[in-house]
Amino acid sequence: MATKINKSGSRKVLRWGYTTGTCAAAATRAALEAILKGTTPKTVPVRLPGGRTISIPIKGVEVTGAGAIAAVVKDGGDDPDCTHGAEIQSKVVLFHGSGDGHQQYTLNIKGGKGVGMVTRPGLAIEPGQWAINPVPRNMIHWAVEDVLGSQPDHQISRVDVEIRVPRGEELAAQTLNPRLGIVGGISILGTTGLVKPFSHGAYRATIYTALKVARANGIREMHLVTGSTTDAFARSMNPGVPELAFCQMADYVKFTMEWVAKFSFSWAHVYTFWGKAVKIAQGLPQTHASQGEVDLGLICEMALKETKDPAVLKELRSANTARHSLDILKKYGLSCVIGYIGDLALHYLKVYTKNSINITYKLLDFDGTILWQGV
Repeated sequence: MATKINKSGSRKVLRWGYTTGTCAAAATRAALEAILKGTTPKTVPVRLPGGRTISIPIKGVEVTGAGAIAAVVKDGGDDPDCTHGAEIQSKVVLFHGSGDGHQQYTLNIKGGKGVGMVTRPGLAIEPGQWAINPVPRNMIHWAVEDVLGSQPDHQISRVDVEIRVPRGEELAAQTLNPRLGIVGGISILGTTGLVKPFSHGAYRATIYTALKVARANGIREMHLVTGSTTDAFARSMNPGVPELAFCQMADYVKFTMEWVAKFSFSWAHVYTFWGKAVKIAQGLPQTHASQGEVDLGLICEMALKETKDPAVLKELRSANTARHSLDILKKYGLSCVIGYIGDLALHYLKVYTKNSINITYKLLDFDGTILWQGV
């Protein structure tokens, strides 16, 4: 649990928040319940990707002739960003069929006022689609599924969901969305449904404690991941490895590697996605966005070693994101460039440990397959 030190010297437990994706799912559920049950709930349960269910307060619900609109106020906990306090709305409209209940229904999810539209490649959502990421879309689907599942005689053939953010266009100016080619509003985001409170000192203390406890319990090899998704992939690759052997280092690459060396582990097995790999290859000891951006020029520089094709280089130079650059490298079969980045990242991981321990590094694709690995 994250904590921070107050001026008085006492510790305060940092409060978790919830994502815009969770807000969208909660508002959808509240609107759907208002239509089908004739209620205006004050709170609704929302299923999270990890299997938990949390209760989200509802600001209000308005039933209209065509459906219902519900609103949730985003709560970022003790790690607020520009969307903290923003109102996330869901307009739900139902269409009835002529079945005998439990008929198949289609779910259409789109954005409305204040939700951005993706216009450039390189993101989790394709150009021309609303900036509602895959996990929030799943959560909205679960919300609809849970409510309709409690209505055994429903004859719903189609559910239309429109997510709105009244101040979304204004808020988007404070995000990276304009630069990434997301126009008209904010993105509906979240991979876990929750916002983890961020405290540099607290997180470093968590990493230190995890390593210390692992070492004290006889663990000799640590598996270091950057987040919950890489953690899941690493565990699937290493069945039977004790829980204590996995540590989420997040953005604290240099800090973690230094302490792995100080605790004299025999091996460190590191797993990252492409964006983190490029940042590590740049020599950034801390990979948070506030500490520096992905240097797409480094990728172009390495590509020059393998190709002089102007079309390829032009496409790489115009890459929108690190993910987009990876798509381009794979498109043109430039796996050697991926290898250069992996090798350079591994170099810095070794530098941080002063080459005092053995290190393996797996650079993962977004589906968990290994793009490159080295020792």
